Amino acid sequence: MRLLHRLTTIVGLAALMPSLGAWAGGFWWRFLLWEHLRLFWAVGLAVALVGALLARRRRWAAFWAGASLLNGVLLLPLLPFPFRAEAAPAGPVLRLAHANLQVSNPEPERALAWLTRLDRDWVLLEECSPEWLRRIEAAGDRWEVAAADPKGDPTGIALLAAKEPAADSGWRLAWARVVQMSPTFGDRPAIEALFQGAGREVVLLGFHAQRPVSETESLGQAEDYAWAEAWARRQLAGGREPVILGDFNSTPWASRFRRLRRRAGLRDSLAGRGLQGSWPVALPGPLRLPIDHALVGPGLRVLERRLGPEIGSDHLPLLLTVALGPVRSAPRRAPFESTAGSSFRALARGADGSLWAGGSGGVLLRSADGGRSWERLPAPAAADGSDFDFRDLAVFAGGEVLALACGPGSASRVFRSVDGGRSWQEALRNPDSAGFFDGFAFWPDGRGLLYGDPVDGVFAVWRSPDRGRSWERVPPTAMPAALPGEHGFAASGGGIAVAGEDRAWFVTGGEAVRVFRSADGGRSWQAAELPLARGPASAGAFAVAFDEEGRGIAVGGDSLHPARPGRIAAWSGDGGDTWRPLRPRDGFFLSGVVCAPGGGFVAVGPVGGLRFDARGEELGGFLPGGNVLLLGEGGRRGWVAGPAGILLEIPGRTSWAE
Repeated sequence: MRLLHRLTTIVGLAALMPSLGAWAGGFWWRFLLWEHLRLFWAVGLAVALVGALLARRRRWAAFWAGASLLNGVLLLPLLPFPFRAEAAPAGPVLRLAHANLQVSNPEPERALAWLTRLDRDWVLLEECSPEWLRRIEAAGDRWEVAAADPKGDPTGIALLAAKEPAADSGWRLAWARVVQMSPTFGDRPAIEALFQGAGREVVLLGFHAQRPVSETESLGQAEDYAWAEAWARRQLAGGREPVILGDFNSTPWASRFRRLRRRAGLRDSLAGRGLQGSWPVALPGPLRLPIDHALVGPGLRVLERRLGPEIGSDHLPLLLTVALGPVRSAPRRAPFESTAGSSFRALARGADGSLWAGGSGGVLLRSADGGRSWERLPAPAAADGSDFDFRDLAVFAGGEVLALACGPGSASRVFRSVDGGRSWQEALRNPDSAGFFDGFAFWPDGRGLLYGDPVDGVFAVWRSPDRGRSWERVPPTAMPAALPGEHGFAASGGGIAVAGEDRAWFVTGGEAVRVFRSADGGRSWQAAELPLARGPASAGAFAVAFDEEGRGIAVGGDSLHPARPGRIAAWSGDGGDTWRPLRPRDGFFLSGVVCAPGGGFVAVGPVGGLRFDARGEELGGFLPGGNVLLLGEGGRRGWVAGPAGILLEIPGRTSWAE
């Protein structure tokens, strides 16, 4: 027994030193590497504990028990306790897969065969080269590429979508795009994808962190993790459920991984499901480390999390199935079954605190209690019974409301109500079959402007002196000629803005992107170019906002490619005479922008929202996506409206410029 005790003590001491060093990772990057072998240190300490117990050395046994406990607290959450099983849902199920293909995979046929028979709807591929994509496309018609940045090195990445998803999936891929992680340590692509189902949204981040095998790469991994943490927190703040899937190059008990999970507010899908070592495949199963992971949002239930078969790579694939769990309390969504087919594009607030929303399918809504409950209003319809598409609203005192219907020719109309939306009268009908109303805006004294697409080579602009009761068209001679392929966008009525006593602006897009400005209440206009995306009919400036100091922002992009980075914003400090392009860190299509209480601007698009200070500098924070944004009095509350008949209340700020 004495010899056994000595031998096991030597084993224990050999495990104890690196085990203690692993707790000091903040002092030296090599100590962080020792963290990943903590399972083996725990085994060595357990051997020493057993030896001390057999030799009846109580003090040694107590010592080794304490040392084992220090490691065990990090490993116990992974043990497969039965109570961690989650019941199958009645709603939609999201089936995902992840595979690190390995650029130098010696047996690519095994990976291709696995992909052919894989029963998933979407699969994330890492270390994906152009040759891998070529082989996948040649192997059959099972998959199509949703987003990809293939490379001949380990940073290549792609997201594949099944051409025929499972019948019970219930999820729709709204968009997918390649994004760049922090550029400090080189080109680091990731993939972001938005899934919609059951009135909720799940957003996926395909993530491949750097290997911490040198001091520089260890710092790079820390930056990758910080970027992923900020990304997850933005999604949760926007009411979406995040999933981070990929090769983290870390074990789940490592301090960086635990910090990411804790600070981002996510759950480890591996918890309660055993070790599931995924790398390196060349070693026997018990010696492999779990470095491929899936972190999920608190509103998701993990139904399945397991490893796939060997595919010739040094990693095993990861299979994940999640479903929707309880709805989180904030932000607060207000879905309406009767408007599920409507896309909301109009939001307005009355002086009495009432909220108004409008959208396609003839939908008009009113809330008298700050958005806690909504009433659908009777809406005017065309003579043939078709519904109007309401894209802008203006609310005045005394129950007077204007609703702008947008569409070709006579489908563009202004309706007026004097009884809080109970009945409506037509105030203006587009007289031009080639015309299309795009938006209107009003000064506090009731004067207003409406603009529409060019007719006979000139943008149609209308003036109202009396809250929209009567309208007069601005003479074409007072307008600069429209350029070939130039038009406006009726995205959310935000393409026109007014400020001060007589200043006004509206923006255009298509083959020419310009801002038209007036200093005399819309009687005469001048035009200036905007440094925003242009070319296709779907690209250009979609919205503009100016403060009382003459500082303004125009936003846009390409509406058919909302997740594509590009020239999406420009700032002016001189009332719109000159413009400076802005380059937000998160570049995506923006369809609406408003002035923020306390200074600055807030913009929103289908992918998300951004904040800018009064000089156009991007501020921290991230807002949920939608078509149009409304901020309440003082900015203490806000609302975003978007597709699928959803209104989303967002937390307000006393100052949006901080």
